[in-house]
Amino acid sequence: MLELKRDNWTEEDYEEYVEELRAKSEEDYRKFHAGLAGEGNAELFGVRTPILRSMAKEIAKGNVKEFFLYCKERYYEEIVIEGMVIGNLKLRYEELCPLVDAYISKISSWAMNDLFCASLKEIKKDKDLWFSHIMRYLEAKNPWKIRCGLILMLDYFLEEKYIKEVLERTDKITNDFYYVKMAQAWLIATAFCKCRTETLKYLSNHHLSKWVLNKSIQKMRESYRISEEDKEYLVRLKM
Repeated sequence: MLELKRDNWTEEDYEEYVEELRAKSEEDYRKFHAGLAGEGNAELFGVRTPILRSMAKEIAKGNVKEFFLYCKERYYEEIVIEGMVIGNLKLRYEELCPLVDAYISKISSWAMNDLFCASLKEIKKDKDLWFSHIMRYLEAKNPWKIRCGLILMLDYFLEEKYIKEVLERTDKITNDFYYVKMAQAWLIATAFCKCRTETLKYLSNHHLSKWVLNKSIQKMRESYRISEEDKEYLVRLKM
């Protein structure tokens, strides 16, 4: 098995790593995942997510600065692992933030976006700083940066301290990109499950588009965490 925890990386080492990814691919999974991952600019090998996480964890134990020097954007799995390596780094906000900002510019599918956001557990250690920073993503022109901001709020900030501002900022987004709208709907539905009272109050006075509101309600009505009484009430809010 290829050694991924390295003190040094060379171009040859990196290409061996890419070939290791190719060797771990599964054609049936590639076809299945291609139908789920959405549009993207990178070729897909078809390597399962637990394998990608395991490889990223090993790489993160070594010399990641040299690894990043050779990272390319040819294959979906290359880009996903790069993001997961960033997520495995035990860095404070000041050191991690530039890496996160640079990586977001490489995102080209919702799956790549959401796997990256889920890996950023270090956000929990500097939540106030990250929350302020994420607000900038929501104002970007790049729709993947907006989705990244929404999913980061969904993953780490649906709690009493932040929920009011999370909903207010989600309400202001008018970008019509499909995966931005889906992220808005998913966030609102999850917020209802975690912060019911504040989300109910918000839904009585919102500025969401008809599509986002109705999709949010659909997701809430599909949730096993929401009571039947609440589901009946939510139907009345549809536009």
